[in-house]
Amino acid sequence: MDDPKEGYLLIGTTMLLLMVFLVAIFLLMLIYRRRKLEHLRELETMKEKYQKEMLETQIDIQRNTMQQIGREIHDNVGQKLTLAVLYAGHLTLSENSTMSTEKISSIAELINESLNDLRELSQYLTVSSEGSSGLDALLMKQVKKLNEAEVCAVSFESIGKPIEFSLKLNSMLLRITQEFLNNSIKHAECRNIYIRAIYGKTGFTLSLADDGKGFIAGDMKSNAGIGLENMKKRATLIGGELIFKSTPGKGTNLDLFLPTEKII
Repeated sequence: MDDPKEGYLLIGTTMLLLMVFLVAIFLLMLIYRRRKLEHLRELETMKEKYQKEMLETQIDIQRNTMQQIGREIHDNVGQKLTLAVLYAGHLTLSENSTMSTEKISSIAELINESLNDLRELSQYLTVSSEGSSGLDALLMKQVKKLNEAEVCAVSFESIGKPIEFSLKLNSMLLRITQEFLNNSIKHAECRNIYIRAIYGKTGFTLSLADDGKGFIAGDMKSNAGIGLENMKKRATLIGGELIFKSTPGKGTNLDLFLPTEKII
């Protein structure tokens, strides 16, 4: 039979190792819990930062939109209504009936043009009246309007089975398209604009392109630059990935990809 002292020593050593093992497990659990709490705090901080950035982006977009509204009203509608007022003032002083008839006709034309401008501005700001329309219908309406104006040739192609987007998503995608169209018409000197709505298995792609003069990023005009920033911010707000390419003499391309999980 073995020496009892050796048995006690073995038992003591085993218990000591067991205690060390338990203490180690306890410390590991504490470290794990601490790191988990730190991770949760980091996630909360990131969430707050993201929400703050989103809010700042929305405020910035609203500010730019309000500035655009102000410019449209001042430069376009305001000038026409001012001219109508001047015509009306001359009308009260005029004794020539033929001239009075011409003035009345001019005033009516200016007021009608101003009302049409205000309607277009209203349609630009909201798509609530078109909420039941799908994205394809909204894009085709833009295409029809530009082709009727004969500014340049605009084509539209829908690929795949259309997806029913929310009103918010429809609005954002329409705004991005309108911004691109506006930049192409005003700055690109293009003859053709191509719009494609691609409904795929992994998500949706909005593809916009023109055959204009293109540009180098650093040489972009201020208004076009603001338009590009607005498109990027809107793409960020809906969780989309925007790829923008432009080459001098070869036109401009914009692809906005929206993964399936972001389509709500």
